[in-house]
Amino acid sequence: MSSEVFPCPLCGDGREKSSLTGPDRRGYRRCGSCDLVFVDRADLLPPADERQRYEHHNNGPEYPGYVQFLSRAVDPTVPYLSAGMRGIDYGCGPGPTISAMLAAHDIRCDDYDPYFRPIDLRPPYDFVFCTECFEHFHDPAQSISHLVSLVRPGGVVTIMTELLDDETEFSDWFYARDLTHTAFYTHRTFEYIRKRFGLTELFEDTRRVRVYRRE
Repeated sequence: MSSEVFPCPLCGDGREKSSLTGPDRRGYRRCGSCDLVFVDRADLLPPADERQRYEHHNNGPEYPGYVQFLSRAVDPTVPYLSAGMRGIDYGCGPGPTISAMLAAHDIRCDDYDPYFRPIDLRPPYDFVFCTECFEHFHDPAQSISHLVSLVRPGGVVTIMTELLDDETEFSDWFYARDLTHTAFYTHRTFEYIRKRFGLTELFEDTRRVRVYRRE
């Protein structure tokens, strides 16, 4: 494990970063300040290649397994929502699903995705879902700031991404094998995010899902 200078794309720390051995040939760095693990800029996929990979995901409301998977984020969030609210599924992908799940509760959720549904966003929203997107962020600080800014003060922010913990063998971690996954978060990273972006934790399942209220 070596150290080189790579500014952290989340906290901006410019000190030397430890390099990690991942499951592929990409370069990985770990920030000593916020604990984010991120892929070297030189190894990021071009947008066209990213989109092509996303198009092959079998995701959508017609897939019961995918609906069940997303329920891990929707179910703990619904108690903090109410009929008539308006929210956004940020990074819904080619098969929007959360909006259909929330419609059953008379809750409106618009679908947004920079590749597949680049709609004009109309904040402030009462809530935002960001499921399986944080790991795709090339510039986490910019993306998270934008995400949180869409929600009114007191609104709800739900995040879903596989957590990197002390028991994970990063060199063989399945989550890092996806070439569109470029940022990985630990408990410490999310504590940094919570404080920096003014969030109060409402729920977390220790592994993948976090629900916050914007202060």
